[in-house]
Amino acid sequence: MAWTFDQLESMSIDELKSEYDKRYSGEIESREFILNEISQRKTDKQTQKIVDLTKTVKNLTWGILGLTVVNLLLIVFSTLCA
Repeated sequence: MAWTFDQLESMSIDELKSEYDKRYSGEIESREFILNEISQRKTDKQTQKIVDLTKTVKNLTWGILGLTVVNLLLIVFSTLCA
């Protein structure tokens, strides 16, 4: 029996692997579909990690920029007041 899209979406990678081993060991089209689904999910997971790291680097960059501006203002203020 074929899965619905919602059923596939709700399965974890481990569940997909288990079902692959049980159900579709003899059906080439289904096997390829399951393997592609597992591969796609791993790629999506990696992509999300990269996006999260990019956001972290962006936030750190803005933080460093803010601290640099504050430091520059303090240097200018202390130079003018001295």
